[in-house]
Amino acid sequence: MLASDRLLISLCNLTTPYIDKYHFITLQYFHCLLEYLILAFRRYKCPVTSYVIYLKDCDPPTPPLIVTRSDGKEIFRLYYEVIVVPRTPYETLMAMGLRGLLPVVPFAKGGRQREVIEEVIRELVPAHDTIAKELLAITQLFASLAFDKNDVENQEWIIRRFAVLQDIFRDTPAYQYIAEETREEERQARLQAQRKILLAIVDAHFPTLINVARTQARQIKDVTVIENVIAGVGTAKTLEEAQHHLLSWQQLQSIDKAKRKKTRRGSQNKADRTNNP
Repeated sequence: MLASDRLLISLCNLTTPYIDKYHFITLQYFHCLLEYLILAFRRYKCPVTSYVIYLKDCDPPTPPLIVTRSDGKEIFRLYYEVIVVPRTPYETLMAMGLRGLLPVVPFAKGGRQREVIEEVIRELVPAHDTIAKELLAITQLFASLAFDKNDVENQEWIIRRFAVLQDIFRDTPAYQYIAEETREEERQARLQAQRKILLAIVDAHFPTLINVARTQARQIKDVTVIENVIAGVGTAKTLEEAQHHLLSWQQLQSIDKAKRKKTRRGSQNKADRTNNP
Protein backbone atom coordinates (compact mmCIF):
# COMPACT_ATOMS: atom_id res chain seq x y z
CA MET A 1 0.00 0.00 0.00
CA LEU A 2 1.58 3.28 -1.10
CA ALA A 3 0.83 6.30 1.03
CA SER A 4 1.92 9.87 1.53
CA ASP A 5 2.36 11.80 4.73
CA ARG A 6 -1.27 12.84 4.38
CA LEU A 7 -2.51 9.30 4.88
CA LEU A 8 -2.62 9.61 8.65
CA ILE A 9 -5.24 12.01 9.97
CA SER A 10 -7.18 12.37 13.19
CA LEU A 11 -10.36 10.37 13.37
CA CYS A 12 -12.39 10.42 16.56
CA ASN A 13 -16.05 9.68 15.92
CA LEU A 14 -17.42 7.72 18.85
CA THR A 15 -20.47 6.56 16.87
CA THR A 16 -18.32 4.45 14.55
CA PRO A 17 -15.35 2.11 14.95
CA TYR A 18 -12.25 4.20 15.48
CA ILE A 19 -8.51 3.83 15.93
CA ASP A 20 -6.93 4.40 19.31
CA LYS A 21 -5.18 7.72 19.94
CA TYR A 22 -1.82 6.41 18.75
CA HIS A 23 -3.14 5.05 15.46
CA PHE A 24 -5.21 7.71 13.79
CA ILE A 25 -5.97 6.60 10.23
CA THR A 26 -8.95 7.10 7.96
CA LEU A 27 -11.38 4.23 7.68
CA GLN A 28 -10.99 4.48 3.91
CA TYR A 29 -7.31 3.50 4.06
CA PHE A 30 -7.96 0.96 6.76
CA HIS A 31 -10.51 -0.73 4.52
CA CYS A 32 -8.02 -0.77 1.63
CA LEU A 33 -5.26 -2.28 3.76
CA LEU A 34 -7.57 -4.95 5.12
CA GLU A 35 -9.06 -5.69 1.70
CA TYR A 36 -5.66 -6.19 0.08
CA LEU A 37 -4.62 -8.49 2.92
CA ILE A 38 -7.72 -10.68 2.55
CA LEU A 39 -7.51 -10.82 -1.24
CA ALA A 40 -3.85 -11.84 -1.15
CA PHE A 41 -4.47 -14.44 1.53
CA ARG A 42 -7.37 -15.98 -0.39
CA ARG A 43 -5.46 -16.05 -3.66
CA TYR A 44 -2.09 -17.35 -2.47
CA LYS A 45 -3.30 -19.28 0.60
CA CYS A 46 -0.28 -18.39 2.70
CA PRO A 47 0.65 -15.86 5.39
CA VAL A 48 0.69 -12.30 4.03
CA THR A 49 2.62 -9.32 5.34
CA SER A 50 1.05 -5.89 4.86
CA TYR A 51 3.23 -2.87 4.20
CA VAL A 52 2.42 0.83 4.58
CA ILE A 53 4.94 2.79 2.54
CA TYR A 54 5.48 6.51 3.08
CA LEU A 55 7.02 8.37 0.17
CA LYS A 56 7.52 11.50 2.28
CA ASP A 57 9.39 11.82 5.55
CA CYS A 58 7.07 11.58 8.56
CA ASP A 59 6.68 10.06 12.02
CA PRO A 60 4.22 7.21 11.46
CA PRO A 61 2.35 5.47 14.27
CA THR A 62 3.68 2.19 15.56
CA PRO A 63 1.80 -0.97 14.53
CA PRO A 64 -0.48 -2.75 15.21
CA LEU A 65 -3.56 -0.95 14.00
CA ILE A 66 -6.17 -1.32 16.73
CA VAL A 67 -9.88 -0.89 16.03
CA THR A 68 -12.25 -0.51 18.94
CA ARG A 69 -15.94 0.02 19.45
CA SER A 70 -17.28 3.26 20.84
CA ASP A 71 -17.28 1.69 24.32
CA GLY A 72 -13.55 0.93 24.06
CA LYS A 73 -13.82 -2.82 23.46
CA GLU A 74 -11.22 -4.01 20.95
CA ILE A 75 -12.71 -5.70 17.89
CA PHE A 76 -9.73 -5.94 15.56
CA ARG A 77 -5.94 -5.76 15.57
CA LEU A 78 -3.94 -5.58 12.32
CA TYR A 79 -0.16 -5.97 12.22
CA TYR A 80 1.75 -4.42 9.35
CA GLU A 81 5.24 -3.28 8.40
CA VAL A 82 6.15 0.38 7.93
CA ILE A 83 8.67 1.75 5.45
CA VAL A 84 9.44 5.47 5.57
CA VAL A 85 11.26 5.62 2.25
CA PRO A 86 13.25 8.87 2.78
CA ARG A 87 14.72 7.42 6.01
CA THR A 88 15.58 4.07 4.44
CA PRO A 89 18.94 3.64 2.66
CA TYR A 90 18.35 2.73 -0.96
CA GLU A 91 20.62 -0.30 -0.52
CA THR A 92 18.15 -1.68 2.02
CA LEU A 93 15.26 -1.45 -0.43
CA MET A 94 17.30 -3.01 -3.21
CA ALA A 95 18.40 -5.85 -0.94
CA MET A 96 14.82 -6.76 -0.07
CA GLY A 97 14.46 -8.34 -3.50
CA LEU A 98 10.94 -6.97 -4.00
CA ARG A 99 10.78 -5.53 -7.49
CA GLY A 100 7.52 -3.77 -6.67
CA LEU A 101 9.58 -1.47 -4.41
CA LEU A 102 12.13 -0.58 -7.09
CA PRO A 103 10.25 2.45 -8.47
CA VAL A 104 10.33 4.17 -5.05
CA VAL A 105 14.11 3.76 -4.70
CA PRO A 106 14.77 7.33 -6.00
CA PHE A 107 12.91 8.63 -2.92
CA ALA A 108 15.09 6.59 -0.56
CA LYS A 109 18.08 7.88 1.36
CA GLY A 110 20.89 8.20 -1.18
CA GLY A 111 18.61 7.10 -3.99
CA ARG A 112 18.43 10.39 -5.84
CA GLN A 113 21.42 9.63 -8.01
CA ARG A 114 21.81 8.70 -11.65
CA GLU A 115 23.87 5.64 -10.75
CA VAL A 116 21.13 4.36 -8.47
CA ILE A 117 18.43 4.89 -11.09
CA GLU A 118 20.61 3.00 -13.58
CA GLU A 119 20.82 0.16 -11.07
CA VAL A 120 17.02 0.08 -10.80
CA ILE A 121 16.72 -0.03 -14.58
CA ARG A 122 19.16 -2.93 -14.77
CA GLU A 123 17.01 -4.84 -12.29
CA LEU A 124 13.92 -4.38 -14.46
CA VAL A 125 15.30 -5.04 -17.96
CA PRO A 126 14.93 -7.01 -20.04
CA ALA A 127 11.24 -6.47 -19.32
CA HIS A 128 9.56 -9.63 -20.56
CA ASP A 129 6.26 -9.20 -18.71
CA THR A 130 3.69 -6.43 -18.35
CA ILE A 131 4.43 -5.85 -14.65
CA ALA A 132 8.12 -5.16 -15.31
CA LYS A 133 7.21 -2.79 -18.12
CA GLU A 134 4.78 -0.91 -15.89
CA LEU A 135 7.38 -0.71 -13.13
CA LEU A 136 9.77 0.90 -15.60
CA ALA A 137 7.14 3.49 -16.52
CA ILE A 138 6.48 4.26 -12.84
CA THR A 139 10.23 4.44 -12.17
CA GLN A 140 10.54 7.22 -14.75
CA LEU A 141 7.70 9.13 -13.10
CA PHE A 142 9.09 8.73 -9.57
CA ALA A 143 12.65 9.52 -10.65
CA SER A 144 11.41 12.79 -12.13
CA LEU A 145 9.49 13.59 -8.93
CA ALA A 146 12.52 12.79 -6.76
CA PHE A 147 14.63 15.44 -8.46
CA ASP A 148 13.72 19.10 -8.12
CA LYS A 149 11.62 20.27 -11.06
CA ASN A 150 14.10 23.12 -11.55
CA ASP A 151 17.00 20.66 -11.80
CA VAL A 152 17.02 20.92 -15.59
CA GLU A 153 20.15 18.85 -16.09
CA ASN A 154 18.85 15.77 -14.28
CA GLN A 155 15.29 16.17 -15.58
CA GLU A 156 16.61 16.18 -19.14
CA TRP A 157 18.81 13.18 -18.36
CA ILE A 158 15.76 11.22 -17.14
CA ILE A 159 13.91 12.04 -20.35
CA ARG A 160 16.87 10.94 -22.49
CA ARG A 161 17.55 7.81 -20.44
CA PHE A 162 14.00 6.50 -20.54
CA ALA A 163 13.43 7.56 -24.13
CA VAL A 164 15.43 4.52 -25.28
CA LEU A 165 13.03 2.33 -23.27
CA GLN A 166 9.84 3.75 -24.78
CA ASP A 167 9.32 0.75 -27.04
CA ILE A 168 9.41 -1.52 -23.98
CA PHE A 169 6.55 0.04 -22.02
CA ARG A 170 4.65 2.00 -24.69
CA ASP A 171 1.80 -0.56 -24.70
CA THR A 172 1.51 -1.00 -20.94
CA PRO A 173 -1.69 0.19 -19.19
CA ALA A 174 0.30 2.50 -16.89
CA TYR A 175 2.07 4.24 -19.77
CA GLN A 176 -1.15 4.56 -21.76
CA TYR A 177 -2.94 6.03 -18.75
CA ILE A 178 -0.23 8.69 -18.30
CA ALA A 179 -0.25 9.42 -22.04
CA GLU A 180 -4.03 9.72 -22.08
CA GLU A 181 -3.95 12.06 -19.09
CA THR A 182 -1.43 14.26 -20.92
CA ARG A 183 -3.55 14.30 -24.08
CA GLU A 184 -6.67 15.19 -22.08
CA GLU A 185 -4.88 18.10 -20.35
CA GLU A 186 -3.70 19.39 -23.73
CA ARG A 187 -7.21 19.01 -25.17
CA GLN A 188 -8.74 20.93 -22.27
CA ALA A 189 -6.16 23.71 -22.61
CA ARG A 190 -6.88 23.98 -26.34
CA LEU A 191 -10.63 23.98 -25.72
CA GLN A 192 -10.30 26.81 -23.20
CA ALA A 193 -8.21 28.83 -25.64
CA GLN A 194 -10.79 28.35 -28.40
CA ARG A 195 -13.60 29.40 -26.07
CA LYS A 196 -11.77 32.67 -25.39
CA ILE A 197 -11.31 33.25 -29.11
CA LEU A 198 -15.01 32.69 -29.76
CA LEU A 199 -16.03 35.12 -27.02
CA ALA A 200 -13.55 37.72 -28.27
CA ILE A 201 -14.94 37.53 -31.81
CA VAL A 202 -18.55 37.78 -30.63
CA ASP A 203 -17.77 40.64 -28.25
CA ALA A 204 -16.05 42.57 -31.04
CA HIS A 205 -18.60 42.05 -33.82
CA PHE A 206 -21.89 40.97 -32.21
CA PRO A 207 -21.80 42.19 -28.57
CA THR A 208 -25.53 41.65 -28.07
CA LEU A 209 -24.92 37.90 -28.47
CA ILE A 210 -22.21 37.68 -25.82
CA ASN A 211 -24.41 35.95 -23.22
CA VAL A 212 -25.57 33.40 -25.80
CA ALA A 213 -21.93 32.83 -26.80
CA ARG A 214 -20.87 32.26 -23.18
CA THR A 215 -23.63 29.69 -22.67
CA GLN A 216 -22.80 27.81 -25.87
CA ALA A 217 -19.05 27.94 -25.23
CA ARG A 218 -19.53 26.29 -21.84
CA GLN A 219 -21.63 23.52 -23.39
CA ILE A 220 -19.25 22.70 -26.24
CA LYS A 221 -16.84 19.94 -25.19
CA ASP A 222 -15.31 19.12 -28.57
CA VAL A 223 -12.42 21.19 -29.98
CA THR A 224 -13.42 20.53 -33.60
CA VAL A 225 -16.99 21.69 -32.93
CA ILE A 226 -15.95 24.97 -31.35
CA GLU A 227 -13.47 25.61 -34.18
CA ASN A 228 -16.34 25.21 -36.66
CA VAL A 229 -18.48 27.62 -34.63
CA ILE A 230 -15.62 30.14 -34.61
CA ALA A 231 -15.26 29.84 -38.38
CA GLY A 232 -19.00 30.38 -38.87
CA VAL A 233 -19.30 33.34 -36.50
CA GLY A 234 -16.11 34.87 -37.82
CA THR A 235 -17.44 34.94 -41.39
CA ALA A 236 -21.01 35.92 -40.49
CA LYS A 237 -22.28 39.11 -42.14
CA THR A 238 -25.39 39.63 -40.04
CA LEU A 239 -26.50 39.23 -36.45
CA GLU A 240 -28.96 36.53 -37.47
CA GLU A 241 -26.27 34.56 -39.28
CA ALA A 242 -23.94 34.73 -36.27
CA GLN A 243 -26.74 33.60 -33.97
CA HIS A 244 -27.49 30.70 -36.29
CA HIS A 245 -23.86 29.48 -36.07
CA LEU A 246 -23.90 29.82 -32.28
CA LEU A 247 -27.08 27.78 -31.87
CA SER A 248 -26.94 25.21 -34.67
CA TRP A 249 -23.79 23.33 -33.61
CA GLN A 250 -25.76 20.75 -31.57
CA GLN A 251 -27.96 19.86 -34.56
CA LEU A 252 -24.92 19.60 -36.84
CA GLN A 253 -23.14 17.45 -34.26
CA SER A 254 -26.11 15.07 -34.07
CA ILE A 255 -26.18 14.75 -37.87
CA ASP A 256 -22.44 14.07 -37.93
CA LYS A 257 -22.76 11.38 -35.24
CA ALA A 258 -25.58 9.72 -37.18
CA LYS A 259 -23.45 9.69 -40.34
CA ARG A 260 -20.51 8.12 -38.49
CA LYS A 261 -22.79 5.51 -36.94
CA LYS A 262 -24.23 4.66 -40.36
CA THR A 263 -20.73 4.37 -41.82
CA ARG A 264 -19.62 2.03 -39.02
CA ARG A 265 -22.75 -0.10 -39.48
CA GLY A 266 -22.08 -0.33 -43.22
CA SER A 267 -18.47 -1.37 -42.61
CA GLN A 268 -19.58 -4.01 -40.12
CA ASN A 269 -22.17 -5.41 -42.54
CA LYS A 270 -19.55 -5.57 -45.27
CA ALA A 271 -17.17 -7.41 -42.95
CA ASP A 272 -19.93 -9.85 -41.97
CA ARG A 273 -20.68 -10.60 -45.65
CA THR A 274 -16.99 -11.16 -46.28
CA ASN A 275 -16.64 -13.54 -43.34
CA ASN A 276 -19.90 -15.34 -44.12
CA PRO A 277 -20.19 -15.61 -47.94
